[in-house]
Amino acid sequence: MLERDAYEILGVKKNASDAEIKKAYRKLARKHHPDVNPEDSAAEARFKEITAAYNILSDPQRRAEYDQMGQAYYATPEATRGFEEAFAYRDFSDLFRDFFAGAQTAAGPIRGQDLTFGLEIDFLEAVRGGTRTLNLEKEQVCPACQGSGCENLGKPCPSCKGQGTVEKLVDNVRLLTTCPRCQGTGRIDRQTCRRCGGRGTVIGVETIDVQIPPGVDQGTRLRLAGKGNPGLNGGPEGDLYLIISVRPHPQFTRRGQDIYLKREISLFDAVLGGKITVPTLDGSVSLKIPPGTQNGQRFRLKGKGVARKTGAAGDQYVEVTVTIPRHLKPEAKELFQNLKEMIPAES
Repeated sequence: MLERDAYEILGVKKNASDAEIKKAYRKLARKHHPDVNPEDSAAEARFKEITAAYNILSDPQRRAEYDQMGQAYYATPEATRGFEEAFAYRDFSDLFRDFFAGAQTAAGPIRGQDLTFGLEIDFLEAVRGGTRTLNLEKEQVCPACQGSGCENLGKPCPSCKGQGTVEKLVDNVRLLTTCPRCQGTGRIDRQTCRRCGGRGTVIGVETIDVQIPPGVDQGTRLRLAGKGNPGLNGGPEGDLYLIISVRPHPQFTRRGQDIYLKREISLFDAVLGGKITVPTLDGSVSLKIPPGTQNGQRFRLKGKGVARKTGAAGDQYVEVTVTIPRHLKPEAKELFQNLKEMIPAES
């Protein structure tokens, strides 16, 4: 059980963001990690206290309950489980490697980070597809060290014989832990790359051609394999995800594969019938208006919607709005009055 306030342990304010809490935890965990302080017998206890506090504040539900109850939360079953998760952890090598991955201290290959960007496109571009050339600011392999993070690789670590791990006896159990001398790299006397500061990557601008498939819609998620951040220590590149945002069209709206359009018609075309010209995705077409068409009536143009990857395209629906004359000459009003008397009211 913790004896201090969780926020105090991590050194953050109560309104700290998730990113600030994570940053504070990683900084303290690096400083107090038992493998970094092999001669300090109290390091493991401090590390567990930090991890337990982070287990509470990094979980939205646990954090909300802790904010409501204060340190009384420590006595709840949920808090007990969180403490057990922190206090039962003995082999810190995997966590240790994660902390120092950015500084090229992990011995094994590390996959590059996935990236997500928003991409806004025109309505018709979403329907028809196309090609976009993007200039993205992202991490790239450091040209000075070719991703190694070092200007020279040094020599094999004598403590772990270049393996990056050593055996550690804990409660009569032999565990493999990160070598504290070489910090898991298997090498010593390495000179950190001055260009990238040992990260193995630098920030640059990469030009990427993106193929937008026909029929994408608002919120469509496009995956570009291997176009994320570069891997470390020979690890594979991450992926790039583009979240599509579609700009509205001045005339068309879309629901799935179907297109919707509103069109005005005259009172005379509504009563007597006629023809109007209607725009579609493929150009204008003539639409026949039958006599007696009602205001708000909808007509279907089969196959004039968005093309599917397989099968038939969607449809286009045209909703008509009947325009009523506002300014009539006396003669016209008289004619309409005569028509009113001639046409029986519909029940």
